This record gives sequence, C-alpha cells and structure tokens, in this order.
Amino acid sequence: MTLRAASVLHPSYSGPLQGLAIRPGGRRVWLPGTCYSKEEQVPVNLLALWNVGQEEPWFIAGDLDDPSEVERLYRKRMKDRTWL
Repeated sequence: MTLRAASVLHPSYSGPLQGLAIRPGGRRVWLPGTCYSKEEQVPVNLLALWNVGQEEPWFIAGDLDDPSEVERLYRKRMKDRTWL
C-alpha cells in the first residue's frame, strides 16, 4: 500500500513521512517493523524513495522483507496501471 500524509513510529525515526528528508535521485530509506497508525499501531515494512522525474516520493508499506523486491513489484504495478 502507498502512504500519504501519515506519521510513522520506528526505533530510528518517528514523525511525519515528509520528515525522512529524501530527495529526487537520493537515498532510499528502508524501515522494517514501522508502525504507521496512531490507533492500532499496525507494523509494516516501509520503503521511502524518490526517483528522478517523479513529482513526489513513494512511501510504500507492506509485509515483504526485501526492499529491492518491494520496489520492483511496485514499479511493475505502476507500469501495469498506466495500461488501464
């Protein structure tokens, strides 16, 4: 799932997604075991990245353990979506 205006809780970062300070073409941030819901504290693995040419960063949450696989599958999903 993609996250928009959310705050996350992780041992190495706690705060709004925009506070991760990623920029186009910059580093990817992988935060396994992140909680993103204030009410239920749902644990997810979070990948944050911003590729050159994109208007905004991607914040992808899921249960996969490999950030490269998360990115690959999300790219495929976005590519397939353009054909709809």
